[in-house]
Amino acid sequence: MDPLSIFAATASAIQLVSTICDLGARILAKSEDKKQLELLCQDAKKYHLDLGGWAETFEDPVKTECHNLRELLGLVIKEIETSGGKKWYTKVAEAMKLTLPEYERKIRAAFERFKVAMCMAAENR
Repeated sequence: MDPLSIFAATASAIQLVSTICDLGARILAKSEDKKQLELLCQDAKKYHLDLGGWAETFEDPVKTECHNLRELLGLVIKEIETSGGKKWYTKVAEAMKLTLPEYERKIRAAFERFKVAMCMAAENR
């Protein structure tokens, strides 16, 4: 592979990692706007699929972090999709749970580990 192709592939990977990390920031923003949640769910589904493919392409640690982030996105998707039919008190209880510092730390850590693993993989290619 020539240097220009390597540079283009690396730049593309960095842009993609940045986009996925922006998704993490949107998840942590905890929007209650129905339209924003629908867009968030659509994006989470797209990256959920992408991460499945990447997990098969890369070796550890990227493979593990893709699996971990994919699992987390699956939980977010499930939460958004099932929130419509819940009673108000269930929504309040779950909203309180999602604002717990440990949940936020888990999300931040998953996205950060993914970003670091992808950057390491880009350097090694």
